[in-house]
Amino acid sequence: MNSKLNLKIFIFLMIFFHGIYILKQSYGIGFSVTPSLPYYAFLINKKDLTFSKKDLIVFKYPGENVYNYKTDESFVKIVSCVPGEILKTENYEYFCNDEYIGKAFLEDGQGKSLSPFVFNGIIPKNNYFVTGTHQKSWDSKYWGFVSKDRIIATAKGLI
Repeated sequence: MNSKLNLKIFIFLMIFFHGIYILKQSYGIGFSVTPSLPYYAFLINKKDLTFSKKDLIVFKYPGENVYNYKTDESFVKIVSCVPGEILKTENYEYFCNDEYIGKAFLEDGQGKSLSPFVFNGIIPKNNYFVTGTHQKSWDSKYWGFVSKDRIIATAKGLI
């Protein structure tokens, strides 16, 4: 009797840990270390890369190594303008199809000069303009588009 129970427990544990392994390949939990979004925890979906404007995406940072951000570090931002839409920059204010997205600053909080990204035209195929909700979010307003090949997951805000 004891060996049957042990076998059942062993089989259950194998199935359980295999399930966790499979889930980890597709899903994860991410955390934000900055106030650039209204969420601090995210459910990351690595399997489903379908998203729309205003959805959250996870991507490899396309900018230079600045502010302790490393190239290829994972970022989560909101898709604010998609391919085919018109992005306009006027006095460092950004508009997607005439809808206000945000404003870039010319200096950071320590007085260091910033060079905002300026673009006026149709968003190119496979490129996305992404932003945070905080006015000082480090996002596409400073480093430009995120190409589709850098997008690694979608995200849902949890808390």
